[in-house]
Amino acid sequence: MQDDRVRYMYDFYFIKGILCILNIERIFLKTWMLCVLLWQLSWTDWYKKTICLKRKSKEISNLRVDRLNYEKQIGDLMNRLQQLMAENDMLKRDNDKLKAQLNSTNQRAQQLEGQVKDFQQEIQLVSNKLEDITGGDGGKSNSMIFYFRF
Repeated sequence: MQDDRVRYMYDFYFIKGILCILNIERIFLKTWMLCVLLWQLSWTDWYKKTICLKRKSKEISNLRVDRLNYEKQIGDLMNRLQQLMAENDMLKRDNDKLKAQLNSTNQRAQQLEGQVKDFQQEIQLVSNKLEDITGGDGGKSNSMIFYFRF
């Protein structure tokens, strides 16, 4: 009997040890599953952060490119504005010169009109004198009378 009891006790401790090992394995398995889950979560989180950072860096890069393009366009527009202002100044000077020439031409035209009127009056006087001298009809056919109209 003693053998049976020892064997029984041995079997009891053996079973208890197996259960203890299984319990440890179960704890290890749960711990391992938690570690895998945490690793997956951290990997997913890292992946999401990486994607987000890539998007942000792409946006920043695009913004920098846009800014450079805008700065170039602004520079081009400033150069064009300076060219247009220079052309405008040149056209103003030309316009002032043309106005001065027009004024001088108008003054000269008025002087010439005055001279033409004086000449017409003088021609009229000469014509009248010629009529008086020739006595009417006979002198008209030979005389030349100039009339200027403006």
